[in-house]
Amino acid sequence: MTDEIQTTEAPAPLIPVARLDADGLYAGLDHLPASEITEDHIVLRDGCDLPPGQYRWDRARQSFIPAGTPEARAVEALPPLNALAWGLLAMWNANLKLPAKSARWLDGHIQTIDFVGSSEGADEARIVAAYANERGIAK
Repeated sequence: MTDEIQTTEAPAPLIPVARLDADGLYAGLDHLPASEITEDHIVLRDGCDLPPGQYRWDRARQSFIPAGTPEARAVEALPPLNALAWGLLAMWNANLKLPAKSARWLDGHIQTIDFVGSSEGADEARIVAAYANERGIAK
């Protein structure tokens, strides 16, 4: 009689990842094997105790922010091209020379219906007006 030794491999460890709903809100925690995780997943090595539906993932900060706060609404509401334009305007306002292609794009974008009126206060409006004046753009 021979003794057969049966061995079974331990299952691959599961890694906690955030599950987001269609609106980008935290919907819960899933556990996936490393082989199924892509760069689109948000790995939460320490788990997560946030209540579903109340937090939004902010990729720039690599953290969750409360949904519905002014900060979260600002992230959600700002169109990406306007965000880029405001970044370029901030660089220009800090006396950094913009690359010619970036300046040409910005010249056109600050005149679009999506951008006009997107300033949040007198300081931003002043920066846009000064930039337009320097570049010879009729505002």
